[in-house]
Amino acid sequence: MKQEINKVSKIVSELINFCLNNSAKKIDISIEDKENRFEILISTDYIKCNKDDVENVKTLLETGRQLEVDEYYWQLTGEDMSDQELSLVGMMVDEAIVNWENPSMKIKLIRYRET
Repeated sequence: MKQEINKVSKIVSELINFCLNNSAKKIDISIEDKENRFEILISTDYIKCNKDDVENVKTLLETGRQLEVDEYYWQLTGEDMSDQELSLVGMMVDEAIVNWENPSMKIKLIRYRET
């Protein structure tokens, strides 16, 4: 369970870094620990993004969970500041929903518990 919590913490940290690196002025974070999953919601009232940036974020986060990355490479998150970080996050979550209404963004990620 502790490793699962560490993975969720890394995911949240990467989302915060993404928002702050894109000039977010206010960031709200919600983490729900449900019976079979974690739900992470991050929203910002203002973020500097354009349509291409948002499409890139969607593509990276909607990759879908890849167990080999989830098991072995999750500790690499936070090592550099690049799109690779969000790509790793995308490979650590089961579902991702990105909503952007310029200048606001909401990202919801769902990570099912390991069985």
